[in-house]
This record gives sequence, C-alpha cells and structure tokens, in this order.
Amino acid sequence: MIRVGDTILNEDFIAAIRPANDDGIIVPAEVATLTVVSLSSGEQVFIKSPMEEAYRALERVGYLEPDTAFRPDGFTSGELDELRTKYEEGFRFAARDDDGKAYVFSAMPTKGKASWINDDDVSTVNRLYNDYLALSFSDAQPLEIGALLNQMGVEA
Repeated sequence: MIRVGDTILNEDFIAAIRPANDDGIIVPAEVATLTVVSLSSGEQVFIKSPMEEAYRALERVGYLEPDTAFRPDGFTSGELDELRTKYEEGFRFAARDDDGKAYVFSAMPTKGKASWINDDDVSTVNRLYNDYLALSFSDAQPLEIGALLNQMGVEA
C-alpha cells in the first residue's frame, strides 16, 4: 500500500498515473494540480497531490526503480507509436469509450452516454489496438494527440 496525498492505494492495481488540472484535463506535470491514478478496474482516483509525490511513493515500495524512465502521462511506448502513426494519418483526438475500447478521431468528438461521437458525416473514426489505460470515459475532454506528442518530445 502507498500513500499519495491523503489517499492510500494498493500499488498492484495501478494501471497509469498522469497529471491533470482541477477539471481533470491532462496537462504537463509542472502545472498539474491533481494526480490522476487509473486503476486496473478502469476506475480513476483524483488526488490533490503533485506527481512527484506519487513517483516517490511508488519508488519506496519497489514499484518503480529510481530514475526509471516512467512516462508521467501513463502511455506506453507502443501506444505513443500508434498515436504518432494515427496523427500522421490525420487523426487529432483520442478517447476511450465506456466499454474500454479506444478510438482516434479526425475532428473533436462529443461525449455521449457510453461513447464518444462524431457530430458530422465528414470526420473519420478509427479503432486503436493498444489498451490505453491512461484514457478513461470519465475524461472531460478527448486527448489532443498533437499536444501529447509535443509534451513527450515525439516527432510527428
């Protein structure tokens, strides 16, 4: 068990950790006010704590090695590669539906009852192959792929 802020978590159930602002929108770690912990069950925990505190807690229990190249956004290198490829194909947004399936969109989708929806007949949607546990249907906005790739220093 680890303590992050005022929250105690079982590190074995953590799928991803990412920085967010008070609205739950993904932001660079240096301006984040929340740490969003995605659990293997698909649920998310929003903790009022800096990302560094979560890293230190995970290092203390051996979940992370000190100075490990841990991606603060929670995306795997395979996911970043897939997003880069989709970005080059013209897709600009990514989101995960309530059933756990992740998709990319050429235009910003809107959130429906259980899925993200295109509002027009022109936009293209494509299913993603990786798990994308860093994305959740509870996210307020879809992920802007270009912003993530720029933040991670991935050339697109």
